[in-house]
Amino acid sequence: ISKIFSFSFMFKIYSLSINIMLILHGNFILCDNCDNFFMEVVIMSKKFAAFTCIISFIAVCLAGFNCYMLIKNSGDVQYIIYLGTNDKDSNNPVFTHDEAKNKLDEILTKYFDGFTITEALGGWKDENGQIFHEYTLVIYLSDTNIKQVHAASDELIKEFNQSSVLIHTNRTMTEFYSLHGE
Repeated sequence: ISKIFSFSFMFKIYSLSINIMLILHGNFILCDNCDNFFMEVVIMSKKFAAFTCIISFIAVCLAGFNCYMLIKNSGDVQYIIYLGTNDKDSNNPVFTHDEAKNKLDEILTKYFDGFTITEALGGWKDENGQIFHEYTLVIYLSDTNIKQVHAASDELIKEFNQSSVLIHTNRTMTEFYSLHGE
């Protein structure tokens, strides 16, 4: 059994050594003496294993960095602002629905070339567990940056007397599509 194991082990080592020789382009020295050959193969395979581990680690790091950069730099960013319309102090509406939409439009056109506004009903619990609901305006923004979003949000918070607004930041792919030739 030990001879079979030794032969099997030697065959695996020999196969590995052939791969090493191919990779190292002839930098491997064949020995006439079988014992020396075995030792050379074992030593070379340890060196090759270390070399392979180092190269593999570097390749994985580079691939990971490349994926990170592709994700980071690909696509666009979409910002969604949720603006409640109840006064933070009285919990009463600051404006009527139409006045709120007009005021929002007036502020947004100062900061953005385009936007979409939808209406929603927002709700929350206060520290006493009381549930509140309010008319909420949801603003979708593309083709902008976070500085502009924050500047507009600062003005919205002051004008609508809010404690804060919620800003979602989403990575997305955006395309302004039009018919070709028209």
